[in-house]
Amino acid sequence: MGARLGVRGAPLMVPQDAVGQARVLNELRDMNVHLVDAADAPLGGGKGSDVLGHPLNAVVWLAQALKAEGLSLRPGQVVSPRSRPCCRPRPARR
Repeated sequence: MGARLGVRGAPLMVPQDAVGQARVLNELRDMNVHLVDAADAPLGGGKGSDVLGHPLNAVVWLAQALKAEGLSLRPGQVVSPRSRPCCRPRPARR
């Protein structure tokens, strides 16, 4: 499953100062994510903290797991952490 229609909401800009960076980390942890279909019908959602306590924990885990295999994340790659599948398949059309 991917963001076929994109991600809505204001981007989180990463400030240069430590106080601003701490604020963004808290925003990532506390953010509420709502997944909707093309008609804006709700499909699921959760908080940033649902992903291993903080979404960046999942990214660190992924980087370490890749490193153990001799691989790495590269600039420009997109990582979309989530805690578990939140959507049920739609019933088949008749």
